[in-house]
Amino acid sequence: MAFLLVAINFLSYLQIVMTVQHIRSPNLPADFNSIVVTDTRGLPRYWPTVWEALHGNALRKSTLSGKLSAIDRLYRFVADLMDEDCLDSLLFESKYSEIESCLEAYFISLRNEASRGNKSNYNRNWKTAFEFVREILIRNQVQNQNSDISFNYLNRKIKRIERLYASLNVKRRPRRRPVRALPASVIEDLYEIADPLSKRNPFRSESHRWRNYSLFLLYLHQGIRRSEALVLPVDAIKQEWDQTIASHRYWINVTENEYEIEDPRILNPRN
Repeated sequence: MAFLLVAINFLSYLQIVMTVQHIRSPNLPADFNSIVVTDTRGLPRYWPTVWEALHGNALRKSTLSGKLSAIDRLYRFVADLMDEDCLDSLLFESKYSEIESCLEAYFISLRNEASRGNKSNYNRNWKTAFEFVREILIRNQVQNQNSDISFNYLNRKIKRIERLYASLNVKRRPRRRPVRALPASVIEDLYEIADPLSKRNPFRSESHRWRNYSLFLLYLHQGIRRSEALVLPVDAIKQEWDQTIASHRYWINVTENEYEIEDPRILNPRN
């Protein structure tokens, strides 16, 4: 049974790979040695062949192979979805409603596969497939200017597809959110350490405990920098009677220290 499952998976893999054919033959001109997207019968698909003729020469072989593989994957998905190998026809006839439905289903399929943790580059596959569809529709739009369908109508349809699908990403990498505030548990722990009466307070003298506790409150609640706090004079703390609250209001003026010349802390510490 295990051997049978392996064989089935291998045959499925061959079917996927063989729809993108690498033609190499010394008997053919150099221009005919290329990469071709084929259907299940081995015949070249129309629109991928057109797309390759327009863009293939400007791409490296590895890049071209990757893009054609992504386009081929879209074709196979649409064939499974519609029970018919019909994407060439949908593009040729510019059936926008069906194309929109196929793109939406394809995007959801890729996103579901990406959510399972697979390492394939689904975002690149989606972008390549969407740009391919968009370019073919624009090409059809230009060629059908003399048809009964108005140019403005076709242009609106293409713009609608661009608006709906061009900015979608299959799997965005989550951005690391910066820590903008300390967690509540950390704040509580800091309070317990800084409390002058706490057994966890590392400072020995009572004066140092109360001084550092005051600094802790200034840093945490006022957002004062260490350099600002260290040059505050005692009278930086101000008060005034506020009639609106019928109480004293207190604040701190963080300005230049007018006692800087007299302050011994301005001198460098002795060795």
